Amino acid sequence: MIIRSLGNGITSWHAATRLTVANNTSVFNGGNGILIGSGDSGATSGNTGGYILNNITYGNAGAGIVEHDDGKHPVGPNSYMTNLMFANRENEIAPRRGGNVSGSIMADPLFVDASKDDYHVQPTSPAVDAGTGMGPISDLDGTAQPQGRSYDIGAYER
Repeated sequence: MIIRSLGNGITSWHAATRLTVANNTSVFNGGNGILIGSGDSGATSGNTGGYILNNITYGNAGAGIVEHDDGKHPVGPNSYMTNLMFANRENEIAPRRGGNVSGSIMADPLFVDASKDDYHVQPTSPAVDAGTGMGPISDLDGTAQPQGRSYDIGAYER
């Protein structure tokens, strides 16, 4: 759970390989919800082979999820699966170098009460049972996952 960071909510930079970013909720950040990138000194290759899945990005000043690089160490390919994005400056994922996007949802996640920082989702949320089965074994509250037919998208299991 990342709330109101001055910059990006989640950032992976330099030369990560086979990174997994799963079941996060990244909201109201000053930059992007999730940035997968590569560059600067220390980078020996691009950020590649990653799985970014089951995340909610909401109300971020930048993109919900974005790839970026310095041009010398290209990002990708990475896989983006069953992420829910809404009310970000940009809500579409444009992966580079043959990456793929599947199961993305562009809809209001229907938080219980975002004004009180309660980012659990309501029973009618499009996030419920909509995730892929590659997430962690428990959510942020310690609830075992999945509770329904599949993982919920975001940091909390319903």
